[in-house]
Amino acid sequence: MRPRDDRHRRLCPGKPGSVVALVFVCFGWSLFAAGDVTISEDTDEGIAVFKVVTDSATYYFDKAGAGFTSIVDSDGFDWIGFHPEGTAGVPNGQSGWYRGIPNMGLNAFGHPGYTGAASTTGDPLGVPLAKASIQSTKGSWNVTWEFFASYAKMTVHSVAENYWFLYEGTPGGAVGADDTCFRSSAESTSLADSWEGDVVNTSGRVVGLEWVFFADGTLDRSLYLAHDDDDLVDRYYLMDPMTVFGFGRHSQNLDRLMSATPATLFIGLVGSRDFDTVADAIEAAKSGTDAGVLDAGADAGEADEGDPGRAADPDAGDAGKLAGSCGCGTNADGLNLAWLLAILIVCWPKEQGTLVH
Repeated sequence: MRPRDDRHRRLCPGKPGSVVALVFVCFGWSLFAAGDVTISEDTDEGIAVFKVVTDSATYYFDKAGAGFTSIVDSDGFDWIGFHPEGTAGVPNGQSGWYRGIPNMGLNAFGHPGYTGAASTTGDPLGVPLAKASIQSTKGSWNVTWEFFASYAKMTVHSVAENYWFLYEGTPGGAVGADDTCFRSSAESTSLADSWEGDVVNTSGRVVGLEWVFFADGTLDRSLYLAHDDDDLVDRYYLMDPMTVFGFGRHSQNLDRLMSATPATLFIGLVGSRDFDTVADAIEAAKSGTDAGVLDAGADAGEADEGDPGRAADPDAGDAGKLAGSCGCGTNADGLNLAWLLAILIVCWPKEQGTLVH
């Protein structure tokens, strides 16, 4: 081992145990360096969930419903805002229990607050991982969610009936006047404007997927949803105070139009509302490189300044969700400190050390 100035360097006390300790420390560092995702068991809105912490978001996944109750960004804002029926202060479904992702089957599967699904993980809980996975089944329904540092991916293996992929929620914690929906056709509209028709990919970005993203004008942050390109009708409208977007949904009735298996849905938060920047993140997710634009968060104090809509959001400032909403501020710091302490304890010189070249 040669130091940068090519001089002799004292490494550790000259005893065999120090070598073993160093190997152990280096192994621990390698495990940590490979892991940006942790999964644990928790509750959200009184519901048993898997809590998945990543660099860009914290996901709360309802085990029995097989859908997300909350997706919290690095500033603590919840982009879904689900509340169970009967929650005090929540007057109607669009203010709470209609919300979620992916909301695949009406009164059936993939919706927070539903029951009957079994959701499991084979991953160790509470330790850094390169990827975390959740398997959810209910009768013929069978899906897998995989969580990476900057996005999540659902694979639909089998279904009991036709389905859709929905986003019913609150971009940036609340729908705002400057929030925008972008499509893979490069069209963009205010969230106040309804539209219907197949989301086509004519922009030339992320070929093979059709996609949308919901951009929050105050936070300069976006949530995207992307799935296998098809020719089915898709629809967006505002059911104040939440968005209603659906791949495979039209306005004529509540028939779900999608039936293909296997099928894929990507979702992710990106620290930008620029079309090409978000497209880059979706492309990275599709290619599996996990090199999308990570969300470092807005400056403290800027997230909800001058936005009364966010102040009224029941989830804004929720201490339980805000804590650990960014992976780089939770388990990472504790593990870093643990390994540094291990190095100091084992390698602190108590006697003349061994010189190495």
